[in-house]
Amino acid sequence: MPILMNMAIGSLLQAQQILQTVCQLFREIPDKQLQKSVDFFEKQIPAATQYIADIETEVVPLVTPETGCDLNIAFLWQVVACICKHQHNARCCKPYAHQVYHQQQAEQWKTMLIQQIGAERTQTMLQKLQLLLTKANRSSSMIETTNSRLKPYLKAGRGQISQERLNIIRHFLNHSPYERSRVDDRKGFSPYQLFYQKKDDKRNWQTIISQEFLNKSA
Repeated sequence: MPILMNMAIGSLLQAQQILQTVCQLFREIPDKQLQKSVDFFEKQIPAATQYIADIETEVVPLVTPETGCDLNIAFLWQVVACICKHQHNARCCKPYAHQVYHQQQAEQWKTMLIQQIGAERTQTMLQKLQLLLTKANRSSSMIETTNSRLKPYLKAGRGQISQERLNIIRHFLNHSPYERSRVDDRKGFSPYQLFYQKKDDKRNWQTIISQEFLNKSA
């Protein structure tokens, strides 16, 4: 993952080639289950590297030094990130004392930043970072969401869960449109449509699985 997150080390194609090389090294290990995992990972390489490259194109202009500005722009964004982190923790923490702490920290950092660059620019930088964060998928959030979506199926099939049933559940969830989302652009689209940028693909999960079966049988 550090290779992926630092796309500045080379082009998108170079990053893909590095990951392909990693996959080739893993293929030398004689383990059938590992080989299946490598096959799956290898299929995700183009979409994953493109996703990170798209995020980078939006981050780079934000941290580019400004002409005639004495302040370190990278440091300013670190302060803005600190404010956003405390604001997020203030909303998510359950103990009231923790909420108060993070609210106070956010206000203190924000006051300091306003003194340095002014209220208008501070608000603009906060809005830009928050907009960028809505476009990036947090792995922990994805895991928590997956767990909450899986729980009803696992409880209903307690003692009867097999790999085949898990595969069906996975396929269903990957192709089920989100009924709600904090990001408006995701509402009404499935994880499959969003990740592979196929919003025009309106097939439901039954149609996709039947077509895949017919293609394999042909």
